[in-house]
Amino acid sequence: MKKILAVALAFAMCLSFGACGKSGDSADDPVNTQTETEGQTEQELVPTDTGVTLIDSEPEAVPAKDVEPLPEGGNLCYVIEAGNMTYNFYEYYTDEAAVYAGINAVDTASGNTLWNYVTEEQYVAQVDNYTVIGPTTAGFVFTKEDVVYCLNPVDGSLEWTSEPMNDWPAGNFVIDDDCNFYFPGYFSASLTVIGSDGSLVNYFETLTDIYGEPIDDGWCDGISMGKDGNLRIKYSFDYPTTYVVDPKTGECVDEYISTVSIEKEDLVGCWMDNLYSGDQHVIMSIEDDLSFNMSTYDSNGAIMYTYDGYFELDSFVDEVGNDWLISHLTSTDDPAFADWEGIGDYVVTYFFKDDESGRRTVELVQANNGDSVLSIYFDMTSILLHDFEPMG
Repeated sequence: MKKILAVALAFAMCLSFGACGKSGDSADDPVNTQTETEGQTEQELVPTDTGVTLIDSEPEAVPAKDVEPLPEGGNLCYVIEAGNMTYNFYEYYTDEAAVYAGINAVDTASGNTLWNYVTEEQYVAQVDNYTVIGPTTAGFVFTKEDVVYCLNPVDGSLEWTSEPMNDWPAGNFVIDDDCNFYFPGYFSASLTVIGSDGSLVNYFETLTDIYGEPIDDGWCDGISMGKDGNLRIKYSFDYPTTYVVDPKTGECVDEYISTVSIEKEDLVGCWMDNLYSGDQHVIMSIEDDLSFNMSTYDSNGAIMYTYDGYFELDSFVDEVGNDWLISHLTSTDDPAFADWEGIGDYVVTYFFKDDESGRRTVELVQANNGDSVLSIYFDMTSILLHDFEPMG
């Protein structure tokens, strides 16, 4: 089914994509947002809350007029509804492994096409060819490769293009109150800031962590702007980390493990790591009251030690929710933990439940860089656990 994006006046839509496939809706047909289209690839579209007003006013609807149609054979990748306007974004592929885009602006009430715009071709890249930002106070904005484009929302004419950015944008963006666009880099932990007129406001070649060390690895999973005016930029490493960055200086003012909220019932059951390989480090059962029994295993599959205790579910990052597992140890045969109060504290960085099978996966990361069973015996700071049905 075609995805419909209602662009509210309080947030921008982060619409990044690469290839959408080669079968889709014809660019000549008006969009029926209530009709399911067979073969249309659904894409998950997540709004990014920017806290800014994107559109001061909508272009006035005009009667039907002769507009040169878009080429046939385009794949409808995104539909953006904004006020009385609907913007349809198409992607086209050529036999020479090139791609170009077409934008169709429609008066929603009448269905009349107000304007069309077609980009130049470029070769299909290993990264996203376009990031569609949509209608803003500057105009209709999108990126093509490493250049930002702004179209006049009334007639579709090109208002401006930015100079090529030093790093290809990662497909994530956020907009501030002055309609400055912030783009994390794809190939490095860089940050490019483009003004509402297409000018380069700032470029930070390499962002650093809270200790001043370069962030030199990982993929940018997202960017947002907090109420304090600082950016939150999330990168995936061995475990995902969010960096709080001053947008004016590029300085990292805080960082924390990126966590997800979990409910008590999500943890109840039997769990093990390396479910399919048979090379388990940990097997653990958790009861309704979050009491647990855990066994650790050596490389030969023999039990090393057992631990009994209970977990307390708390909040590690306040705005996330229940993302912190605090362990309390009641008994163990492990002499190294005889005087310990727990087996370590952990934050939840990933949780998934399959809708069909009900099978669950949870990732726990050692909190606060403190010692735990994982780090002491297995030189691990995180573990991916899968629930399973015990035999017998």
